[in-house]
Amino acid sequence: MGDKKGKGVTVKLAGVQSQGKVGRLAAKGAVRKKSRKGRRKYGFESLKGNEFSVDGQFIYKEQIIDREKDLYKKLVINEDTGEVLRHVEHKLSEHKNRGSAKTKKNKI
Repeated sequence: MGDKKGKGVTVKLAGVQSQGKVGRLAAKGAVRKKSRKGRRKYGFESLKGNEFSVDGQFIYKEQIIDREKDLYKKLVINEDTGEVLRHVEHKLSEHKNRGSAKTKKNKI
């Protein structure tokens, strides 16, 4: 695997002499049914596991995107403190202004 450009966190592990970039330690799966053939997005996507957040916190993340059932679920927990950082469950059609779907601000 090559080194990907993007956000990475350099961590030092106790007892380990070298450093390495760590991003996601999670499993991601997706399912495309025959009825969705030709469509760009999968009918069901799931992500579960640990990763480092943008600010360097080690978090546990569960995310489900079910386009067939119009469902969006996301749970994010800080692994160090146990604090629930985000818990969302609603219709996918109501999931707007998040991530890449944010409305762009006009710069004048």
